Amino acid sequence: MEPAVESAPVVAQASKQAKEGSKNRSRRRWRKGKVKASAFSHSMDLRTMTQSLVALAEDNMAFFSSQGPGETARRLSNVFAGVREQALGLEPTLGQLLGVAHHF
Repeated sequence: MEPAVESAPVVAQASKQAKEGSKNRSRRRWRKGKVKASAFSHSMDLRTMTQSLVALAEDNMAFFSSQGPGETARRLSNVFAGVREQALGLEPTLGQLLGVAHHF
């Protein structure tokens, strides 16, 4: 019985160390992610990315529209039309966000 009582503080200490280690890893990951996001926003050409996404969505819309009168093809064509509209609508907002993201 006595060894179990002595092992309780050891388990608590190990748990505390694991929690502290987890906090340190979390902080390192956050800093690493922040650096990656900053580098990504500086190297990314938003207009080119948006135009690529729009072109891809239009290609997919054309493909699914040419597949015949099926319900699935019509729905997928509508999905890519929505993706195209969302990409065009989000471009100005993302541009503004990327303009201030490096401050954070």
